[in-house]
Amino acid sequence: MSRVRTGRTIIGVVVGVWALVFVGGGAGFAAAKPVAAPADDFPKMETFNASKYKGETGTIKLPIAGEASLLLQKAENGRVGDYLMVDSKGDSITVPVGRYELGSLSLTVKSKSGTAWTISDDDSKGGPQTLEIKAGESISVLAESPLISAMKSGETGKIKMPTAGDYELGLCRIDDGKPGDSLQVESKGDIVEVPAGDYQLTDCFLAVTPKRGTKWTTSYRPEAGNQPPSLRIDPGGSVKLPVDLPYTSAIKARKFGTVVLPYAGRSVVRLTAVAKNPTSTGLTVSGNGGTTLAPSGVYKVERYTTTFADKRGREWMLAVLPAPKQKARIIHVNPGSRVRLGSPGTITASIEAKQTGKGKASFALNLRARNGCRCVVLCFDSSGGHQGFKVLSESGKLLMSGKLAYG
Repeated sequence: MSRVRTGRTIIGVVVGVWALVFVGGGAGFAAAKPVAAPADDFPKMETFNASKYKGETGTIKLPIAGEASLLLQKAENGRVGDYLMVDSKGDSITVPVGRYELGSLSLTVKSKSGTAWTISDDDSKGGPQTLEIKAGESISVLAESPLISAMKSGETGKIKMPTAGDYELGLCRIDDGKPGDSLQVESKGDIVEVPAGDYQLTDCFLAVTPKRGTKWTTSYRPEAGNQPPSLRIDPGGSVKLPVDLPYTSAIKARKFGTVVLPYAGRSVVRLTAVAKNPTSTGLTVSGNGGTTLAPSGVYKVERYTTTFADKRGREWMLAVLPAPKQKARIIHVNPGSRVRLGSPGTITASIEAKQTGKGKASFALNLRARNGCRCVVLCFDSSGGHQGFKVLSESGKLLMSGKLAYG
């Protein structure tokens, strides 16, 4: 149980995940609602193992062999029921006989160079798709498309990336001038292999590990309302990434300083460059032991988080970020320098209780930091069970207890 003492009352939150968001300096607060365990009648998730199943099955045929992940929801007698997760390798998926609604289907194929290509189908295109699986019979879900044909042909080209790292690219296939299938590409290094064809770049994510225990991540996504950049991949050809990925110049330079957080633990800092032509895209740097490396530059500190475990095995996370009208701190990171981020200072807690109905009450936990910043505190308790609460008097007498309703 986690306790906060406030005058005559102690509030305890037991079992589960709880979150608090607060604003110091009298600017107000918001308390996130707890996430309670699902009700007994909530649809359950079952993982299907074809090798151990003794009942009748059918198959879903795939247009190309790969690693598939399928999510189905049982749909019998006009009602939907429990979920069924099926993972499979090859050119087909074995499924128990029955009637289902398709939740999602993703298929990952590896190229000769080890690049992972993932295509998917879900219920976002025209509503849920109903599947009837019959004993010994096969049906198709993913239709043969120009993208799948290109993947099967083995004709590929290359995209030259600005620096070596772990990349995830989102591409939209363009066929006859119209948007087609979406393709997710995962690759390591500074070359990304892609099936030949015309595409639009919908997003790009880069993760770099400049030193053991440290990670830098940045990303690109077109601004809302802007046309995504286009690129043509010719068989055997090579093109450059059609956008400037933020922070890659600083990442390539490999000149860095150390950012020191006020608390020990796994540390993550979100930075935004201070420049003549600023970008809204941030650079996330992470490390261990309350410190992390950052590329040389001048940055605004958007937020930082520290994660650690207590003696009971619960994981705690503290996030610190400026209040709405508070200016973000500017830091100068020079090669070999150490920049310390200040502590939010003493945090004062108070409880506001309101009666919301007969036998019902709501509690708001207000926390105020001395320096006026906002903070988020999360506690992850994996002991299981339903989330609940206890209200105790200062003498320890139980005043109220119950389970926390979802939402």
